Amino acid sequence: AGNVSTSRSTATGNVTGLTSADTTFSYNPTGWTNGNVTATASTTKTGYTLQTSKDGQNWSSTASQTYSENGKIYARLWDGTNGGGYAAGNVTNIDKVKPVVTGATATTNSITITATDEASGIIGYAITTSNSQPTSFTGVGNTKNFSTTVGGKKQGTTYYVWVKDTAGNVSTSRSTATGNVTG
Repeated sequence: AGNVSTSRSTATGNVTGLTSADTTFSYNPTGWTNGNVTATASTTKTGYTLQTSKDGQNWSSTASQTYSENGKIYARLWDGTNGGGYAAGNVTNIDKVKPVVTGATATTNSITITATDEASGIIGYAITTSNSQPTSFTGVGNTKNFSTTVGGKKQGTTYYVWVKDTAGNVSTSRSTATGNVTG
């Protein structure tokens, strides 16, 4: 008949936003690594799908993201059409940069090593007579700047110096030769 009813209004609600109080981020592995890290979000909020993102724009309906380099993980709730405000966590334990031997000097029977590692820190050094990367290192306290002098070396010999960081990265070797005692 063409009659139109009187209008009636209703308002849609908002998808709940996440906060640091109701969102937890976990990381595997938790310590320093030169491999990938899986970051996982969880929340105490229910009734929605939990989504995660690496950039805060492209979302997937999974609780985890895998990282090959350090970065942020974002988490939000999704109702199938709309998303709520996000919470963010940080992946900070990936170190793929080798430490650097900054100095290797020798006398007739000792070698002085200096090295740096700006990320996870140096945890060991090795001195070899071969330029093949060693598998065994002398442990040291974790440090960003390392310096030591090692005695008891044979005169007239070429030695290779290496350092290793907490994430397992091994420096490029640096060679030095001990001198000879004057005849």
